[in-house]
Amino acid sequence: MDKDQLEALLDSDALIDIVQRTLPDARVTREDIEARIAKFEDDPDPRLSKRDELRELLEGRQKARSQGLNTVAQGASRARAKLDQGPEQLRKFGAKLDAKLGDLAADRAAGEDPLVARQREAKGRHTLYALTARHHRVEPYEADWVGNDCQSVRVTVPQSADPDASFITYLGVVKASDHLVFSVDGVVQCYAEAFGSTPTVGRVDLITGARHLDLDRFSPISIFLAFTNADDEVPSFYILEAGSAQGNPEALYPAPDMASGVHTQADFSFTPFACAANWYTGGLTMDDGGTEPRAIVNSVAQEKDGKRHYLTLSVDYEVIDPGVVKWPVFAQAEAVLRVCALSQGMGVASEIESLLGDCAREVYRWEVEPPRTGEADGYDGCPPSDESSG
Repeated sequence: MDKDQLEALLDSDALIDIVQRTLPDARVTREDIEARIAKFEDDPDPRLSKRDELRELLEGRQKARSQGLNTVAQGASRARAKLDQGPEQLRKFGAKLDAKLGDLAADRAAGEDPLVARQREAKGRHTLYALTARHHRVEPYEADWVGNDCQSVRVTVPQSADPDASFITYLGVVKASDHLVFSVDGVVQCYAEAFGSTPTVGRVDLITGARHLDLDRFSPISIFLAFTNADDEVPSFYILEAGSAQGNPEALYPAPDMASGVHTQADFSFTPFACAANWYTGGLTMDDGGTEPRAIVNSVAQEKDGKRHYLTLSVDYEVIDPGVVKWPVFAQAEAVLRVCALSQGMGVASEIESLLGDCAREVYRWEVEPPRTGEADGYDGCPPSDESSG
């Protein structure tokens, strides 16, 4: 996609419309998107020194993408024909880019961005995790896929709230403004409000997605682990924090102890098919030693008693060594494209969303691919009885 074509897309408001329709909570403006695009064009990856090599690769990526997504501006009929060629080139380029990034990461220039240097210097200071997320929808049709582009890092939050508190980690910046609570005191207050008693907490660890290069963040779920004593290895209770695809914190789901789950309303909509009044039932399980998270599983239903269950969300955690940092923006893009594919099966996709949905079917792997046509059957947002209450 060249600059003129990109500007044409922005001028048409199509990009803004797609983001707002597929990510209803997203607080993204035209200026925000234009600024991100300009930064990426001027400095595709400020971590690396061999800019020319990376730019060559990025041009290859843009060329491959132009045979898919860029055809939006040329009309859906031409786009569908070119989609047959684009996905395979995208896959090949993705593998080539990953390999090249790994090679270049060891050869950075001395005059690099200070934040880049600080992220690199933080290598080994924090525990890192690879996340494998599964989304299994069963209503109004079946769709199933697994995503593995998320990473998280573990930090210990301060005792008292500080809106400017932040940590530089190998994955990026973990900051107070990206969370609803960011202190021991805040976790204690959350627990007390939920359960009516004040717990003894000596330390709180937060496992969450970082804001890479202080830009983008993708962390649909974060974990607060509360320890009775500061030097304890096994936590006494946990709080889950849900986040939007744009990295904004949305809701807290506390559990009374490590053996208990959560059963609560969502309080926000991650996609246009969700509803803040929907019910989450599930929770966190730890490894055999009780020190590291193993998985989070949530069953999602429209009714409190589990009726009209339509989705199961699960996230598996694996401790990893520092390696290639996965840029959160690619997980955000994947979320948008997959939502477009789901909207086709609901029968609510616009022409552009149908195009992007077709692209998602080809570019990403699906265990069960959603249908291209169908009806929502009451699973497109809030049920009629809940619309008046939000």
